Amino acid sequence: MGDPSYLRYVPPSVANVPIDWSRVPEASKEHLLLWAYDWKKQENRPLPETIADLAKWFDKSKFFGYFEPKLCTAIMDISEFGLKAVMPKDLGIPVGPRFYMKYLEQVWYLLFSPGDRDCMVGYSHDIITEEEEDENTDDGEYKEEVDDEDENMDEDDDEDMESDDEEDKEDEVTQDEADKEVKGLVEEEKEQKEKVKGDEEGDEDKHDKGPYQEEEKDDEKDMEDQADEDEDDEEPGAAKEVVLAQEFDVVLEQDVSRGNAIFVIAGGSKKLAGWSASTLNDSLRVAQYAQAMMTLPTSHPAFSTFMSTMLRRY
Repeated sequence: MGDPSYLRYVPPSVANVPIDWSRVPEASKEHLLLWAYDWKKQENRPLPETIADLAKWFDKSKFFGYFEPKLCTAIMDISEFGLKAVMPKDLGIPVGPRFYMKYLEQVWYLLFSPGDRDCMVGYSHDIITEEEEDENTDDGEYKEEVDDEDENMDEDDDEDMESDDEEDKEDEVTQDEADKEVKGLVEEEKEQKEKVKGDEEGDEDKHDKGPYQEEEKDDEKDMEDQADEDEDDEEPGAAKEVVLAQEFDVVLEQDVSRGNAIFVIAGGSKKLAGWSASTLNDSLRVAQYAQAMMTLPTSHPAFSTFMSTMLRRY
């Protein structure tokens, strides 16, 4: 369940930046080991040595959009303790290691800040694939045809208004007969819903049985083999997303070197190099708040307000 993130680009200039795990707190290292298992080789991998290796760990996993408190803390610990701080140069502020991933309809990035915890995350505009562009074009042409038909129908409706009124009077039934018909339809719909509900419960019982679980277990190997075969197949639009990340990275590097990231860190801006941006510390606060709300009883007013806000937002 959930939407995974797909690795798209690690700038070559930062791909080999080393991570000093000896300085990273043990709790963070233990949490990151949740990503250590290699499903293809069926073995645990050692801690990644470089930023590129770390990015590969998160590839095809629930990463962006799932920044729970422990993950946020672990990433910021890597930034502060595991990455060596770089002194500013005459040409501007050094730009930290970063990588780009596709998540949902956008390309996202994670920007480290070596020596401190001011990591940043951001995302692009919604990506429109060629297939979606074709669909939008077809919809536009269809809409024009429908609008023309609607105009013709409006003219015909005016002419037939009087005849329709007369036909309606002739076809009118008594109120008692109409009430009986509605009552019958309601009872029939109720019976149908009860029947469907019974069928669904029966299906759930089937799914809970051991044989189904055993069958699912037997298919795991086939699914893994299929996943291995699909690894080499690029997703639709993947090349376009890589180019988008590469082009943005040039602008991001210029913006950060000029000191514009400070406006995002201070909370004065939600944009960096034209893309949406925020600090990982913001994500941590949101995750901690959501975690606290979920511990409340469902009858608590604060819980009701929180869930209502989430439903309106998503």
